[in-house]
Amino acid sequence: TWTPEQKTMADRINKCKTYYQILQLNQNDATESNIKKAYRKLALKMHPDKNAAPGARRRGWPLWRQ
Repeated sequence: TWTPEQKTMADRINKCKTYYQILQLNQNDATESNIKKAYRKLALKMHPDKNAAPGARRRGWPLWRQ
């Protein structure tokens, strides 16, 4: 099952065009540590085992796309 928050998150990510948008980071201000932190945070929320929202697996995260 999924929550409305997970569905909203999946929809937002599917509309993003860059990885910075997916991670909600400003490209000019992103540091390596900020990128890693944002990635880990989003990866936990969007992992297919934890998020069954429609569309989550489609774009959910580039690592899980097949």
